[in-house]
Amino acid sequence: MSPGSEKILIVDDEEINRILLQKNLEKQGHTVEVCRDAFSALKKLREEAFQVIITDINMPGMKGHELLAHVMRDPAMSAVRLFLLSASETPEFANDSRIGFLPKPFIYADFVVAWHSH
Repeated sequence: MSPGSEKILIVDDEEINRILLQKNLEKQGHTVEVCRDAFSALKKLREEAFQVIITDINMPGMKGHELLAHVMRDPAMSAVRLFLLSASETPEFANDSRIGFLPKPFIYADFVVAWHSH
């Protein structure tokens, strides 16, 4: 993974995905917070600063790409690294150079490759 510890926010409505990423990223020395929906993530983003946001696309309520649109409009979050996870086809906005994309299901090694390439 990247050198040093980063503060990471994981947003996914599926608990197993949150646990998988959280445990592995914490083992790498990162500080990880989790949210199960985009609305709670927006609230947390108003309260705390994060260096990385990893979000599922398809969640009840606000979708992951809508969450990232909020983040990208905020100049205070311009340096935040963004990752989208999705079990559906690769969305057109996944080609945005500011956003890393990883199809689900994935194994943690796939995430590490995506992390290093973004």
